[in-house]
Amino acid sequence: MVSCTASEIGERLRHAREKKQLSASKVDAGAGVLRGTCAAIERGTRPNPGIKTLKKIAIFLGVSTDWLAESGEVQA
Repeated sequence: MVSCTASEIGERLRHAREKKQLSASKVDAGAGVLRGTCAAIERGTRPNPGIKTLKKIAIFLGVSTDWLAESGEVQA
């Protein structure tokens, strides 16, 4: 298991969000995280999001936490 960099997590998050055609603010609201969290992770201004935050976002987007945080193929 190889962890992603902050920018890779942000890219994966953006990919999953755009695939669902959701805005960052919709993800924040749906996942129950603070407003601006998703955008900050995507931009890399929140480089170390907690596992609880990533788990909430992953569940809302229908992806695994492992996929968000580990290196490997980006889901189609």
